[in-house]
Amino acid sequence: MTSRSGKKKSPEVAGTEVSATPAVDDELAAAREELSVWKERAARAQAEFENTRKRLESQQAEACLRATDRIVEGLLPVVDDLDLAIAHGQESDNEMAQGLVAIREKLLSTFFREGIELIDPQIGEPFDHETQNAMQMIPDPDLPDQSVAQVFQKGYRRGSRVIRPAMVIVARSE
Repeated sequence: MTSRSGKKKSPEVAGTEVSATPAVDDELAAAREELSVWKERAARAQAEFENTRKRLESQQAEACLRATDRIVEGLLPVVDDLDLAIAHGQESDNEMAQGLVAIREKLLSTFFREGIELIDPQIGEPFDHETQNAMQMIPDPDLPDQSVAQVFQKGYRRGSRVIRPAMVIVARSE
């Protein structure tokens, strides 16, 4: 079989082309091998890109949570001051105290929307060293050993991360 250019054309058998020389077969095998290598490299590059993207998204989300926690940590003394002012104002039962309560509630509702939870230990509960700091230990025969006797300051957390532990006095039996 000859083509218009006068060159011999490879005969075709059942839909496959039979090569004219072994050198062409070797080149074809080498090209297929190189294609396989490049496909593998492309697949690895794609997987590495996806892993990097996921890691960066995770790091960004964690950075946002840490930034929120720092802001909340900075505002906690304001909440403490509001609590003190409210306690002082309730003795006189004035409108100013009611306004302070409203401000405190708005601030805390913002915290709660951001996933911040209150750590509010109750008297008689067992002392939890992970969410509470013991400021002092006092003898108290009316309370169980190693239980909360008094709460100085409430704590706050986001999930399992404690932003500020509750400050408590712990009872001990004698």
